[in-house]
Amino acid sequence: MLTTPEQLAARLARRGEPGGRAFTVGHASGGVAVEVSLDNDDDPTGVTLWADYEAVARRDGKLPAAPRPLGITLGREGMAHREARASGLVHEWQTGDSEFDAFVYVDAPAAPPGLMEAVLNPPVRAACERLLRRGALWVQLDVEGRVAARFATSPGEPVPAWHVAEWADAFALLQSHLPYVPASGAAHAPPPLQRLVSALGWVGKVGWALNVVYVGLLVGGTAHLLGLDVEDPLPALQLLGLVLLSLGLGAGLSHALGEAVARRARGRADALRLRGRARWAGFGGGSVLGLA
Repeated sequence: MLTTPEQLAARLARRGEPGGRAFTVGHASGGVAVEVSLDNDDDPTGVTLWADYEAVARRDGKLPAAPRPLGITLGREGMAHREARASGLVHEWQTGDSEFDAFVYVDAPAAPPGLMEAVLNPPVRAACERLLRRGALWVQLDVEGRVAARFATSPGEPVPAWHVAEWADAFALLQSHLPYVPASGAAHAPPPLQRLVSALGWVGKVGWALNVVYVGLLVGGTAHLLGLDVEDPLPALQLLGLVLLSLGLGAGLSHALGEAVARRARGRADALRLRGRARWAGFGGGSVLGLA
């Protein structure tokens, strides 16, 4: 069991250690699981600190029941968020803390009155802001039942102990002030066109993963079936035209699906993310189906 940030930093600096992708750190408020993403050389490329929300939530208050998991993700606010909010595409819950609201974007489903204020209480907000300012890509509160913070690291470079100390301190503050929220048994409103977006996303991932092999087989197979010399440029030109057509179909479907999802998700805090996901799924799925 690791008990200090220095030990955690030393563990992150090791390479090729069996079981090095996940371990547990102990501290006063309970155990924190650590997941380490490794590249092909076993160098850390990312670190995720997480704990079970139910295990760390404080039960010294009473909050209204709500759909669980809460599904709250906090990230650094960017120009895209500000433009989406100004256009009315998204409606983000505001804390009233101008510095926090300007730096942090809160991506969360609709919640009962008073719930967001209780969950994102001042110590939790302070901890989340600290984590994001110390390099966290995102902080999640009760997403798939976990409270988590994700950090990127530089491959081949050990994580400095003082970085880890700041991460650990801020994460300990965060998890020690999260309130318990009873489950209402209801579910959050599902994302619009969820099945279509998921299906196209899956097609795109599989298709692009096989893209190099697929294109090579297509060129060779076309040349063989047509009895053409492999040096004949015709099959390659035909393939180029097919690829350009598929990319055009992917771009068209990306725009159409993204706008369709945006119209249906308008006013949700996650509308921008859902539109982006739909666009990627539309492009990936549409371009692969165009080659099929």
